[in-house]
Amino acid sequence: MAAGVLGAQPAGDLRARLREYLEAQEDVNGFSGAVLVLKNGQMLLRTGVGACDREARTPCKPQTRFRIGSITKTFTATAVLMLAERKKLGLQDAVSKHLPYAPESWKDVTIHHLLSHTSGIPSYTEPKPAEACARRTAEELVALFRDKPLDFAPGSQWAYSNSGYVLLGEIVSQVAGMSYEAFLRQAIFEPLGMSDSGYEGEQPLANGRAVGYSRAGGRWAKAECPDVSLLRAAGGLYTTVDDLQRFDEGLRKQRLLTLASLQRMYTPVASKSYGYGWALTTFGRHKVVAHGGSIEGFAAFLARIPEEQTLVVVLSNVEQTRVHRMAQELADLAYGQTVELPRRRVPVSLRNEVFDKYVGTYELAPNLLLTVSREGGRYLLQATGQAQVEMYPEAETKFFLRVADAQVTFITDPSGVTHSLLLHQNGRDMKGKKVD
Repeated sequence: MAAGVLGAQPAGDLRARLREYLEAQEDVNGFSGAVLVLKNGQMLLRTGVGACDREARTPCKPQTRFRIGSITKTFTATAVLMLAERKKLGLQDAVSKHLPYAPESWKDVTIHHLLSHTSGIPSYTEPKPAEACARRTAEELVALFRDKPLDFAPGSQWAYSNSGYVLLGEIVSQVAGMSYEAFLRQAIFEPLGMSDSGYEGEQPLANGRAVGYSRAGGRWAKAECPDVSLLRAAGGLYTTVDDLQRFDEGLRKQRLLTLASLQRMYTPVASKSYGYGWALTTFGRHKVVAHGGSIEGFAAFLARIPEEQTLVVVLSNVEQTRVHRMAQELADLAYGQTVELPRRRVPVSLRNEVFDKYVGTYELAPNLLLTVSREGGRYLLQATGQAQVEMYPEAETKFFLRVADAQVTFITDPSGVTHSLLLHQNGRDMKGKKVD
């Protein structure tokens, strides 16, 4: 696929532009998955791309089931608010009211704090638990974080916590008198016709589900666990793009929650960018409620503009897929903006003595340094706290990475002395001054 720019074309070509963008993502970045774009209630794109089982050469389809990781939190928050509307619980209830095993340190933690990531309960997934593939009961999972001290006083700060949403799932189960997954099926999936959504521990190949992959250095590998019992109400669901459209419609038409509850869910708490189970962001001039999900072998992003009946869903069975960026660029295209197509980057030859003038340390931020070095003919880059990665020259001053969609440009003065670099990643440019 040649490099290019998509944008200012007649409205009738919109679907073609969207498909051309996906073709470039597949060709250059190895994207596979399913995508849906709905604008003002009109379906612009609903398609599968690439293979959802590379060994069997099974193509992805809109009906293919994907694990969605933390997008599960949007369903968990919805379930809690549904129970609040039914007067089964109060958002200011103490967690201990519904979970008798809650320790004394949680006495001031409320359901509101769990929903908004302001509880201070440390996230059990940081660092990743040992034996992530081992099945766990709810009690065993809670035991991973129950006795840890709070990171901060409830309500005083914001910190993303998978632990909080695991507890919300247990509260749903206690209050509803059935399992978390049974309540979701009875209260959300079945009323909305979401027949391809669920929470199960089956193998990925079962029932039309995608196989998850990891991709590094051009190589593909089947992703490892975790088993969904490690994730529960924080990230254990699977679904399809079609079912997520049904979920979006159910929320928008107030089939699940009243307008008052929806407004509360979309109102920021402590953090300016998170409400109850939804991230609050913008795509250009549009206010968006969204959530991403990342789990071994899968990446997912759901972006909604409820007032405009606009929805963008990107589900991928490659965990390195930059689904947030894809969703934003698909939305940009849908609204007539210009988007640069991904392109193949080909390394060129470079004399080592030319590169050596770039070797050194660059400061992107007070606590973020980039170290540039050379080992023989390999050109290396290392960010603070991260692994060393290789860069490849595409021009004398321009380099690209293969492990991530990132480029580095070195900037020199008229005498040829290098004084800074420019890191371009995720649509942003960060300048770093050479300090050593």
